[in-house]
Amino acid sequence: MNGDGLSIRSIASRMNMSVETARRLLNGKFSAFERARDESAIGRLRKKWLKTRSKSVYDKLYYLDRAWLTTVGKSGWCGSRGPKKDWPALDKTYAPRLRSAIAKLRSQSRRKGISYLALERECGIKNLKLKAAKMPRCSRILFNASVGRKGGVPPQRKMTN
Repeated sequence: MNGDGLSIRSIASRMNMSVETARRLLNGKFSAFERARDESAIGRLRKKWLKTRSKSVYDKLYYLDRAWLTTVGKSGWCGSRGPKKDWPALDKTYAPRLRSAIAKLRSQSRRKGISYLALERECGIKNLKLKAAKMPRCSRILFNASVGRKGGVPPQRKMTN
């Protein structure tokens, strides 16, 4: 349009943009967003997403290439931080740590019950209650030790007739 003799102001009004934006585009200067829309940049983001699954890359792809992200990019950002956990192996390694931590806490305290917080501190496992749900050995150890229950008494089941 500029080659046709139109002024920058008339080009801006026809393209429904500001005069500054029209001048910048005619001079060949692009914003970071316009550079990010470049296919090679999107390709790099796609590769990075498939490797890392990071939240920041997901957000950029969601904004720039949502169609690819929802079809090829599979399930989207699921909040994972790193590789998937091998729960059976973790169950084997955590079980002895839990047993020794429970024994140590029982010998130190006069109280009957052991809280999850005290056990987490003693054995160094964060979010123990949530993780134990995925590990049958640890879950059984915690149940048998009455961890997290008041007074150390297992809950009574209701009888149904």
